[in-house]
Amino acid sequence: MEAFPDGCNVVEVGGQSGHAAQINRHDGFFNTIDDSVKVLAAKDCDEWASDDAMAIMEDFIVQYGDDINAVYCHWDVGLTGCIEAMKAANMDLSKIYTIGVDGCAIGFDQVKEGTQTLCIGQSFTQMTIDAFDCITKIMNGETLETDVVWTEPQIVTKDTIDDYEYPEW
Repeated sequence: MEAFPDGCNVVEVGGQSGHAAQINRHDGFFNTIDDSVKVLAAKDCDEWASDDAMAIMEDFIVQYGDDINAVYCHWDVGLTGCIEAMKAANMDLSKIYTIGVDGCAIGFDQVKEGTQTLCIGQSFTQMTIDAFDCITKIMNGETLETDVVWTEPQIVTKDTIDDYEYPEW
């Protein structure tokens, strides 16, 4: 929404339909966007496969073409398929805001290349630290404030990528 203060048209390529990550990423997206973001279409993949994401993106390109301002894909490797579909359609990737989730090496590489605008990363190192902090509190007789502990995501862009450790996966 910051990148498009006057609004934008986005397509959502979901992960494996019915998978917890797919559901949560879809719901989180829709619970976060405001009325300035128009979702042209949303479709889930049959499995977490880049070629599924590519086929969905090809269909979106045929349906919406240049009306697409942004692509939200539930995982970085799936976004690779979306990027390939846009390249094949000669779309100008510098004008399309592309978002992937996970923070894997492919996502970081695509941010460095300039084909992925934003990578919402998950730091397994930080998740482990957060988990051990919880375990330590419990072992010390403390009560956790919540049943679910969230690890802050990494917001990886061309401007912030050097702030994060390059992922091993």
